[in-house]
Amino acid sequence: MTKLELCKCWQSKLRLDDWQITFYPEAKSTEFIDPYGQGEVSYNEVIKCATIRIVDENCVNEKDLYKPFNFEKTLIHELLHLKLCLFDNNGNDLQSRYVHQIIEELANAFMEEKRQ
Repeated sequence: MTKLELCKCWQSKLRLDDWQITFYPEAKSTEFIDPYGQGEVSYNEVIKCATIRIVDENCVNEKDLYKPFNFEKTLIHELLHLKLCLFDNNGNDLQSRYVHQIIEELANAFMEEKRQ
């Protein structure tokens, strides 16, 4: 399955088919807001448009990461930001951090379920 097909698959599983997503599966770290990030999403929830960038696996420096890079989990994580966008980035730092933690836990749970 190609990376684009994987994105479409998870987009459908997460019921995000009504979103127009521009997907960059091999982005350079210099294109990221956080150059140490593995993935990022920017979006407009009103018109349901988003751009997802996942860092090019060849550019990942494992020693700069807290945990090993996993393309699919990163993709799921970024898609979950869209699913929970109305709770995300609302100016409440504590809530945003908590939502981000929930997104990470859900992405890990989806990957664990897929492995079984």
